[in-house]
Amino acid sequence: MTLTLSLPNDYGYVVLAATASALMQNWLSFTVADLRKRAKLPYPHAYASDSAIKTDAAAYAYNCGQRAQANVAENITPLMASLLIAGLEYPKTAAAMGAAWVLSRVMFTVGYTRSQMGSGGKGRMIGAWGSVLQLGLELMAGYTGFNMLRK
Repeated sequence: MTLTLSLPNDYGYVVLAATASALMQNWLSFTVADLRKRAKLPYPHAYASDSAIKTDAAAYAYNCGQRAQANVAENITPLMASLLIAGLEYPKTAAAMGAAWVLSRVMFTVGYTRSQMGSGGKGRMIGAWGSVLQLGLELMAGYTGFNMLRK
């Protein structure tokens, strides 16, 4: 079976949303590097110690930023795959959801890194809605694959 793939005219929006995701990850790297500097945490330590985050607000903010960066790293691969696949059939919807996901990750990071010490990073919840968008893109990608098989 041969499958010919033609991209919709509006697929450029999908590419822009994917690019925004990559740029957001770069912003996040710079943000975490700045938080590391403020916390005076030397390399190669990935996180500040438990005792440090109980008394040092900069160390606490760094750990929150590092965890936000890890969260993005855990989710960006399935997000990108879903965005690029769903965009084959629903380019504008997928691009809008991808762009909104980027905004949610920025809000997640800002909220997380500004959380009060001892709060368990509750500030991150301001951007948690991005998980719903990611799930939507994953379902749209699956539906796109199903439709490809029916044609």
